[in-house]
Amino acid sequence: VRTGRSDEEGGVQACLLLASDEGVPVVATNDVRFIEQDDFDAHEARVCIHESRGLADPDRPRHYSNQQFLRSSADMAELFSDVPEALENALEIARRCNLDLKLGESVLPAFPVPDGQTEAEFLEAEARRGLDAALEEIFAARQIPARERDAFKAPYLARLETELRVIHGMGFPGYFLASFFTGSLLIETIFSLEGMGLLAYQSVLNRDYPVVLGTLYFFTIIGLVGRLLSDLSYVLVDPRISFSRVDF
Repeated sequence: VRTGRSDEEGGVQACLLLASDEGVPVVATNDVRFIEQDDFDAHEARVCIHESRGLADPDRPRHYSNQQFLRSSADMAELFSDVPEALENALEIARRCNLDLKLGESVLPAFPVPDGQTEAEFLEAEARRGLDAALEEIFAARQIPARERDAFKAPYLARLETELRVIHGMGFPGYFLASFFTGSLLIETIFSLEGMGLLAYQSVLNRDYPVVLGTLYFFTIIGLVGRLLSDLSYVLVDPRISFSRVDF
């Protein structure tokens, strides 16, 4: 990569030497951060916002250069004219890549479900199970008598039906299942849920969030905020890749 950053060329020469010694091919790359070269100042402003620094701060690190724009083929050929094989190898990689994008179509994860169940049926079963568990904790915490529980539960059951109808109508059961189990895995790995579930469910129910949001989104939101499973999320988007739940 050649973007004019400090000590970059030394790294390039070291890579070329290593490739020659080990007999491995080199590839020309371009660390693109913005489309046009004139976009550099806007990019620097975004970086400063992210790092809570001022543009004029003399001590702030300069990680990027104005050369990190999307170069044309001619620009790349000129930049690596001394290493033509690196350009040829980059082109060979491009030839081996094939992505067929069908615009206007949603590409959703293929989520494995128990035999005899569809994604929609499994999602509904999990949502109802989660709601029942949440309500049982609420009943116990608030000491709600048995004779009042059906009336207390009714609006949440109605909301559940509405949420599921919308999800099924949009064809998103697989997405919600993948998000739920991914977020659950993150929580099981990082946190102890003991003593935490009641507080979470109570918070959700007291604020009158939709039921499915309470039973499924709660886990998803934490996973998204943490961003610790972002790579896994990208994998899940490809329906050709199967998803396996990991139990600890």
